[in-house]
Amino acid sequence: LHDALPICRFWPHGGCDSACALLSQAVGLRRQGLHVEVLTPKYDSSWPEHTVIREIPVHRAYLAPRREWSMGKYMRGMTNWLQENLHGYDVIYVDAAREELLAAVETAQGSGTVVLGRCRGGGQSSDIQWWESSRNGKRCITAAKKAQGLVVEDAETQKELLIHGIETPLFFRIPQGVYQLPITSHQERWVIRQQLARANTDLATEADTPVLLCHAEMSSSSGLELLVGVSRLLLLRYPNLRIWLVGDGPNRDSVYNWLRAEGVRASVAIPGSFSDPSDVFRAANLYFQAGDEGLQFFLPLAISLQMPIISIDHPSIRRIFSFDGQESAVASGVPPSSGQHALDLVTWCDPSRPKTIKEGIISVLEDLPHAMSRAETLRDSMLRHRPESKTLDAQIDAIHRVSRNEL
Repeated sequence: LHDALPICRFWPHGGCDSACALLSQAVGLRRQGLHVEVLTPKYDSSWPEHTVIREIPVHRAYLAPRREWSMGKYMRGMTNWLQENLHGYDVIYVDAAREELLAAVETAQGSGTVVLGRCRGGGQSSDIQWWESSRNGKRCITAAKKAQGLVVEDAETQKELLIHGIETPLFFRIPQGVYQLPITSHQERWVIRQQLARANTDLATEADTPVLLCHAEMSSSSGLELLVGVSRLLLLRYPNLRIWLVGDGPNRDSVYNWLRAEGVRASVAIPGSFSDPSDVFRAANLYFQAGDEGLQFFLPLAISLQMPIISIDHPSIRRIFSFDGQESAVASGVPPSSGQHALDLVTWCDPSRPKTIKEGIISVLEDLPHAMSRAETLRDSMLRHRPESKTLDAQIDAIHRVSRNEL
């Protein structure tokens, strides 16, 4: 599977951050009274074309691209399906400003159906970064200009789009929200750990064992190898610590071989990915944010479950914790005022200095009760300023406004 361009997964497999976020959004929109259907590719011709997930119809009418050369066939399949079914929808909401947005905009022109796109900004996984390297990038920029609306998460992404000539009236600024979830008790965590251990013995722990979770792609660009590199030193200091590296990717074998060579394979689990990641999050104590991926669902989930956050220092990650007028300060590199902002409740590490990763994790483990108190304060702060309910209301407002042409 690693030889293929995408990893073969059904929507909404929990190993994909954007798919988990989109499922949460689709369920929320449906609960608010909107009729929601999802269009997504399939990765094998034997897969059924139609299914239902959480009462949401899912259409998988064409094959996903396996290589760059098959992108044209992928887009033709998507366009054909949209042409045949466009009359049944008022709004097409596209979750990325890539080929999917291009197909939707070109198909919907003159049909009366409007297109609302979402442009991911910041970091290596951003749509804007992707435009620079893709041969369809310029066409996707043109499609973004023609869409009836564009959703962005922050002011910095909006500024980047303005540089590409995409005008302000198209924008709906909707930051990522966090979820109102019940906190996992010690007893509930132990029950979940026992269930996970029965499914995968690598995840076997004791009830009081501290578990550090990192959910990231196993690739050289994800940042996960920064944690792998300091794992031996961490385990020398805390032999009882367990590290769970959840995810798939091309570097899985090299990570496995490195851990075995360092003699820490028994303490570091690499169980792959999960169709539903909620249990593995509830079973862990701490969360390490390795890079600028996983910001749509995995990091908000960790915050929502009141997990102490240790994160590499990156502008895209800092913007998630920036509100109350401090976005401009973060963007300009000005440090936040001490003790007054959610930014101060995260343990930040310098990715260029691996020693700071080890020190950051140790500082949390040295006083776990204090770290848990900080995590509770962080969760409460994020729920006050950026609850998922507010994000959902803003999404619904954007959908209604583009459908009524109120830009």
